[in-house]
Amino acid sequence: MNKKLLAFGLSLGLTCLGGAATPGVATAAPMSPAAFRMPTKSFAELSAQIAKARTVDPRAFVSVNGIVSHAPEADARARGRKAPVALYLAKLGPSALMPMLELLAVDAPRGIPAESAPGLRRDLIEAVGLLKDARALPVLYAILDDTTEDAATVRTVTEAVARMGTDEAATRIVGALDASKDADRTRSILAGMGECRRLRVADALASRLRSTTDEATARAATRSLGRAGNAWAWTTAADRRDEAKIRETAARALVDAYVRRDGEARYAASNALMVVDAPETPALVAEAKKGASPETAKALDTLAARFARNPTHPLAARRRHRTAEQRGALRAEPTPARGPDAHPPSGAALRAGPDAHPPSGAARFAHDGRSGAGFCGNVRACAFASRSRSSPSPPARERRRRPRPPRARRHTGPR
Repeated sequence: MNKKLLAFGLSLGLTCLGGAATPGVATAAPMSPAAFRMPTKSFAELSAQIAKARTVDPRAFVSVNGIVSHAPEADARARGRKAPVALYLAKLGPSALMPMLELLAVDAPRGIPAESAPGLRRDLIEAVGLLKDARALPVLYAILDDTTEDAATVRTVTEAVARMGTDEAATRIVGALDASKDADRTRSILAGMGECRRLRVADALASRLRSTTDEATARAATRSLGRAGNAWAWTTAADRRDEAKIRETAARALVDAYVRRDGEARYAASNALMVVDAPETPALVAEAKKGASPETAKALDTLAARFARNPTHPLAARRRHRTAEQRGALRAEPTPARGPDAHPPSGAALRAGPDAHPPSGAARFAHDGRSGAGFCGNVRACAFASRSRSSPSPPARERRRRPRPPRARRHTGPR
């Protein structure tokens, strides 16, 4: 897949290099790079890394430039609001990191329509975050610390930093949240920091959810807590040391928000609780009912009933919550013995003899003593097994079809 994308991007880049700008199309000035906010030493190191990468693999730069230059056309042809340009770039692999950092911090892409430039910049930031390479952190930090960025860019860069999943990234995000004075910027940071599954981030989200009086901010913190404690996301996490604490912290804050808020904020808390799926949720709901008003107690009963039939908690998740003793008991359960009449033999077994072929998987079901028939869940097959003992079916080669009478030919000629 990476080779195909690399070849595709290479062809696009060569086409772009060979073509001229389309007349009559308004193009924006180069996007302001983040280099002016980067420390001098970090910028010098980044420039050296970019120059080395260009010497080692120049095709990656051509491929990235090709995808970037054709991003507005891809957006115009997309069925949805926007083409997944970030995924196209990320699928190029680690070799695409330095070309993308060059476009973000050193030499911004040229010839891009003015209305497409902000979205393309966010695509580059998202693609860098998807690669989860720590070498991109100085550039991402510079964009995150820029208070002049729009809300959509702040959320995108927060998610990119959060995907790194390191303690340093968590500290930087929480610091940006504490330093934010603008409501839109604060909500954008809250919406993006849920991708960082660290206990410090979960504590910051829970604290902001309890203290805020703004409904939009509460909804952003609620949804982000659901992402931080997502039970399914934790199953694929490499480091699961803080899973139980983070999910419990999220569940406790979400139950509290469900009690104190109403409307969309309460509904968002209910949805987030289903996603977090913490084992402590029923106990937290029961504790919240003590001293609650009749209306709140009724709402908590509804929440408890919904959690009991949680649609995001299928059989696989129930197996995950089994105790060690339950899993050991399941493994120690003996396999049912195979009965002689558990399943009718196949035609091939009848022809070849009783010991010429191993029994099928269905034949491993046990004989249960029901009228002398083996029961495997297939009613028709077991009924056939019961009849086959008294009147066994003859081998297939001995069966003969009943000859059909000749069809009378229609007389079409003169009589």
